[in-house]
Amino acid sequence: MKPLTPDEAHELLKVVRAETEYTLNQISGLERMLTEGQGNKLALELSIEQSLDLWIKKMLDLGVEPIKNWRVRFKVGDGYLIWTHPNETFNPGQSG
Repeated sequence: MKPLTPDEAHELLKVVRAETEYTLNQISGLERMLTEGQGNKLALELSIEQSLDLWIKKMLDLGVEPIKNWRVRFKVGDGYLIWTHPNETFNPGQSG
């Protein structure tokens, strides 16, 4: 990961949040279909897994590190900032 300035990290966070919301909405719809017994169970489960894999790839392509579902680490200077969905901004007091 290329180190970011704090301003760059805050700008990039907007994109990360939007991509995360988009993926969560996709997965939510698929899970709803699964719960309601609509469609093929295996195909829905595969689509959920593929959506998560695509989110991980998008995060890596953006230059941030997904450290678990919906939690992302941004390299800023010599340290890191952590963001976790659904927070609006970086987690207070967390770097690492």
